[in-house]
Amino acid sequence: MNYFDFKNYTMDKYEKIEDFHEGLARVRNKNNDWGYINKEGKLVIPCAYKDAWDFHEGLARVRGPVWIHGGLKMEYGYSYINKEGKVVFSCEFPYAEDFSEGLARVRSEDKKWGYIDKNGKLVIPFNYIKAGDFHDGLASITTIVDGFNTVGYIDKTGKMVINLSLHCSELNMNNEVIKIEASTKEELVNKKIEVIKNIKEELLNTLDYLENKSKEELDSYQKSIK
Repeated sequence: MNYFDFKNYTMDKYEKIEDFHEGLARVRNKNNDWGYINKEGKLVIPCAYKDAWDFHEGLARVRGPVWIHGGLKMEYGYSYINKEGKVVFSCEFPYAEDFSEGLARVRSEDKKWGYIDKNGKLVIPFNYIKAGDFHDGLASITTIVDGFNTVGYIDKTGKMVINLSLHCSELNMNNEVIKIEASTKEELVNKKIEVIKNIKEELLNTLDYLENKSKEELDSYQKSIK
């Protein structure tokens, strides 16, 4: 953590202080409102937000509802401010994340993920049940194709450029989860059938093995599989 002069800025002034990011640090006052200080300890963005996050790429997420300087009032939702405390745009979606490489993840009412640009415009639609931040031009996502999870990486146009598993599913057999991956829906179905067939054969072989065993042998077998 970067520290400033605590002689004039003690915990009597703020109940909580956070690390510096891009030259500013979050602080919370005794009314549980958040603002930002600079490296001289000066409060440069007033404690006016019920929630606030670190600056990323010149913008920080904040939430109201509160009056902010400039006479603007925010609804209780996400907005992005610049380092002067000015609201750059208010987010129309119920959940939003920080910016990374010019885009930020946002979530829709039906829990799907997409991406907005620094004007608040939705530039990649809500196509994903999971989504990560962009790094090196790519973001990890999970979407659904033909009823099955598809995992991979998209570029900033939303195009899938790396497809790690076209189809993926899980079987829960006797409390044991078996993950199955395949390149097509038909292959996935066939693999499921094969797994179930093998489990049934193994069970039948086990029953045949145990059929004529004595009680002592059965007790010994039971202890061996615990």
